[in-house]
Amino acid sequence: GFGRAVAGVGDVDADGVPDAFVGAPGDDTLAADAGAAYLFSGADASLLLVLHGDQPGDALGEAVSGAGDVDGDGRLDLLVGVPQTHSSPLQPGWVRIHSGQSGQLLTAGLGGPGWNGYGASVAGLGGATGGASFRFAVGSPGQSQTASGAGGLSIASTTITWTELGGGLAGTHGLVPTLSAKGLLVPHQPLILTLTDALAVAPV
Repeated sequence: GFGRAVAGVGDVDADGVPDAFVGAPGDDTLAADAGAAYLFSGADASLLLVLHGDQPGDALGEAVSGAGDVDGDGRLDLLVGVPQTHSSPLQPGWVRIHSGQSGQLLTAGLGGPGWNGYGASVAGLGGATGGASFRFAVGSPGQSQTASGAGGLSIASTTITWTELGGGLAGTHGLVPTLSAKGLLVPHQPLILTLTDALAVAPV
């Protein structure tokens, strides 16, 4: 399955040359069909990073894409689908975002009930720059929420920031209160909410 998915992901190693991300969903390194994804230098084709699936049948690497600079460290990050299409029984599937510098898992989202194959295709939609919202599309060809095997497409995001809060909270030193949420906007996944630049108690 090496080369099942291939994507240009920008200059991840910051050497001035765009790099390539290659999926191998049938890789057996950690478990049968757990899958893997390989980041190669665009300058000399050397191996920069390897990501592995954790469980049998994960099929990590069925889909790969760039993810912009999600963690704000100045390096581009990586988006990979883990649709679990080789698992038995079939599972909903995952989408994972990894640091392009270290390979560390930054965040992950799980498809909801009936979303078989969630992560079988992924595409970065842009927008990430040091904590700003990064949006991406996720395909789940086995989704059966409306009809058996009808398939589906969802749009998710890593971070959303609202600067207008409806009822209005008092800001500090003239700043506008900001409510931000970090996590994946997919079913059954928690979000971390942070409120900044607001007074603890608004004056009456």
